[in-house]
Amino acid sequence: MAPGRRRIITFIHKEGLMSREPRSKFIFLMIVILFLIIFVGAIVTSASAAGKGDAEAGKKAYDAKCTMCHGTAGKGDGPAGASLNPKATNFTDKAKMTMAQRAQQ
Repeated sequence: MAPGRRRIITFIHKEGLMSREPRSKFIFLMIVILFLIIFVGAIVTSASAAGKGDAEAGKKAYDAKCTMCHGTAGKGDGPAGASLNPKATNFTDKAKMTMAQRAQQ
């Protein structure tokens, strides 16, 4: 290798364009940015998926599993609800449902 060329390569690697410290900072910054993009994408995806529901499937599930105790209107007056202790929850009672939502959070 020619002596002049060796000086150029040494300059590029040690002092200039490819010095280790700025390159490692750049790589670290890119990793952090990539992590943030993935993290934000996961949050947005899960939030949008949680907002979607299938009302028809929910009604079928309620009719099959909940109406016996809670009744068709959700007032806790289903045929099996009278024999329960404590009584079946009235889903139309705003105060009780507010407490239930707070307990879930």
